[in-house]
Amino acid sequence: MTKLLTFIIIIFFFACKEKPNQTLLVNNQTIKEKETQNNKIYKSCEEAIIDIVKSSNALALKNFKNAQVRINNLTSEKISIELYVSNDISENPAEKKVSENSVGWLEFFPLTKKLQDITNDTENPELLKYDITILKKMIFLNCVVWLR
Repeated sequence: MTKLLTFIIIIFFFACKEKPNQTLLVNNQTIKEKETQNNKIYKSCEEAIIDIVKSSNALALKNFKNAQVRINNLTSEKISIELYVSNDISENPAEKKVSENSVGWLEFFPLTKKLQDITNDTENPELLKYDITILKKMIFLNCVVWLR
């Protein structure tokens, strides 16, 4: 009986334990941060890349709450990513006219797993941090070509 009670108490303590922290990648070094997308299941590699960008500290995402992500160019060495906002510029409410404006440009290098912001200076890009656990999920999606 005592063994059973001890076993139940141990299980209780492990069940109440705080969720493990996830790892962010910054300059190829890791930083601990709370999990944000632990249980998400990705349907495509593009969706995972979009979430990598959304989990980043890109300035355009902070400045524009409605910023959207679009993969502009994709190769096995580099993925070019556009951050943009859509605005309705129509003068007539019955006729919707949408204008898209770029607010940022990013590059993701699958081989080195670097995400960088090239919006302000392509020669001196800003290295961004992001949720690196998404990369592990991409391997299960057969995005291995990107993540060799």
